[in-house]
Amino acid sequence: MDVEVLVFQVAERLYGVRAATVVEVLRAATLSAFPDQPDAVEGLLRLRGTLVPVLSIGRLLNKRAAAMQHNDHLIVVQSEADTVALLVDRAIDLIRIHPDQQVAAQAEAAEAGEADFAWIDLIAKTPRGVVHVLDVPGVLAQPQLAGLVHLVAARSASQEDGT
Repeated sequence: MDVEVLVFQVAERLYGVRAATVVEVLRAATLSAFPDQPDAVEGLLRLRGTLVPVLSIGRLLNKRAAAMQHNDHLIVVQSEADTVALLVDRAIDLIRIHPDQQVAAQAEAAEAGEADFAWIDLIAKTPRGVVHVLDVPGVLAQPQLAGLVHLVAARSASQEDGT
């Protein structure tokens, strides 16, 4: 079965997320600090009155340590009831990945000895290059992020209520 993926770039490498999880793509915006935020959290984005945690994909994957730049993109994704924004260098394109691209890329990655696939849903060889498609629920389940989205949602609700 074909998979639609939004491809993005982080530190010269191609990644993606399943299109079905994407809510919207935004240009970099001003973020609020979050007390005691994990290193992978860039800050909080106020999106139409709701606070949304912004996760630095570069920091999560140990590919980028730089702070957000004005030309970066935020990809807002939803996984079940959780909404987060993913900070990436740039969103590139929406592509369709065919099953034969998936199998060839997985075999190639195994042969290349790439072992760190903790958050990778699938790998595909595309005309743009090899794309590592992130498992959004898997990313959100990481210990350093556990409960963060729920805590931010509770804070956002209490601010809306004025408590």
